[in-house]
Amino acid sequence: MPVMSRITNVWRNLLHRDRVERDLDDEVRAAFDLLVDEKIQAGMRSEDARRAATLEFGYVDSIKEEVRDIRAGALVETFLSDVRYGVRLLVRSPVFSIFAVASLALGIGATAAIFGSGQVSDSRINPPS
Repeated sequence: MPVMSRITNVWRNLLHRDRVERDLDDEVRAAFDLLVDEKIQAGMRSEDARRAATLEFGYVDSIKEEVRDIRAGALVETFLSDVRYGVRLLVRSPVFSIFAVASLALGIGATAAIFGSGQVSDSRINPPS
């Protein structure tokens, strides 16, 4: 798939999510209804045709979930959803948030200090040639 087309699809899937979801729902339901109609035309009763179509086609919601997982921009959408969930949890418990941020800051600062001092002492022992 050309790069520009892929970027356009990602853009559409992220910014026009409601319309894309409506289109997906319409398409999957139309395919399911066509299969039910084929079963009815083959001589099955309406309830039996719907059951047979469900067994053959699968559940509509599971098919929509599979399509959502493979479409362009699914990883970005999942990442943003996870970030929103994390922020929501941090806002809900501010004390935990303070300790989490302080722990990260302390760990990053300590790591930077250790590696920085290691580079300084290494350059004194083995001067660059």
